[in-house]
Amino acid sequence: MSSLKIVATLTAKADHAQALDTAIRTLADASRKESGCLSYLICKDIANPLKTVILEEWKDQTAIDTHNASPHFTTFGQAISGKTDSLDITVLKTVY
Repeated sequence: MSSLKIVATLTAKADHAQALDTAIRTLADASRKESGCLSYLICKDIANPLKTVILEEWKDQTAIDTHNASPHFTTFGQAISGKTDSLDITVLKTVY
């Protein structure tokens, strides 16, 4: 079975950009320590510094489910509440 990828795109409200960046880094540090996490990259849009893209790779759906139920993921959700203009999450599988 191939790994699963997640692309999470978040656009911060201008007055919350620093707080969002801090929350994302905290989440990334904890997520990278999870046994099912294969890769966890934080990227910034060159044209829009308020837009952050998180590129994740997980061993399988169980690893994603474990991640989504983790205390650090729950804390992240609370920390970013009301601080984003947009949030889009796409889960992908490799087909070729």
